[in-house]
Amino acid sequence: MTIDNLLFIDDRKAVGKWETCAIVSNEEDFDESKITAYDGRGFQEIYFLPEGQKYWIFEGWTKGILFTHYGGDEPVVGHTYRIKAVHHTLYMFLHVNEDQPYINVLKKVSSKAYQKAEIGRHDVIDLPFAADKSVVGTWKTVDFISQRSDFIKDKPQTEKLWLKSVCFSDDGTATRDYDGEIWKDCWTKGYLLDKKKSVRSAYTIECIEGKEYLFLEWKTGNYVYGGEPPKLYVLVRQ
Repeated sequence: MTIDNLLFIDDRKAVGKWETCAIVSNEEDFDESKITAYDGRGFQEIYFLPEGQKYWIFEGWTKGILFTHYGGDEPVVGHTYRIKAVHHTLYMFLHVNEDQPYINVLKKVSSKAYQKAEIGRHDVIDLPFAADKSVVGTWKTVDFISQRSDFIKDKPQTEKLWLKSVCFSDDGTATRDYDGEIWKDCWTKGYLLDKKKSVRSAYTIECIEGKEYLFLEWKTGNYVYGGEPPKLYVLVRQ
């Protein structure tokens, strides 16, 4: 299934905000009296934006199909959905195509026609510059971890490191090499500031066995749109 050259068909019932309430194997298994809290499986929340607009991993939609794309060379995947009213509440049965397919049941919580600029989580980034000589210089990425306790020196947890390096200049500017793309940022003591995403990523510096390591929060779509805590890039001073 592909989104290329696909004619958009509107679906007024789909537009709005949906929140996960259950994961089932078959639509008939859904029991409205047994709604469960989000446990990390499926999509915590989905906004169906007007005109099939895309955001984050959601590559767009048309009536009956939601497309996802996890970036890079990953394929665009189409997931069929059906909307059904149960006791005057709208539920979406989204058939998620993975190695082990399942049905993500979502409850409609708003019918507002949201725009992309309205959704997501953002930080206060209008911070005055405060110098920090300890961070100035170039740092090379050596690992990507979920939390600080996962880091083991010389035993990386992740093979593919998209962020290659970060250079903090003493004038408050910063340059990130993200897999060959150069990102221009700003920083202030304790934070790397991403004006494009309106997020601030905290950093800490530790000396481990004679080497200086920078632990930098990584706030991408998982944080902004997925409601997840930020993961950490680990970099070593060059």
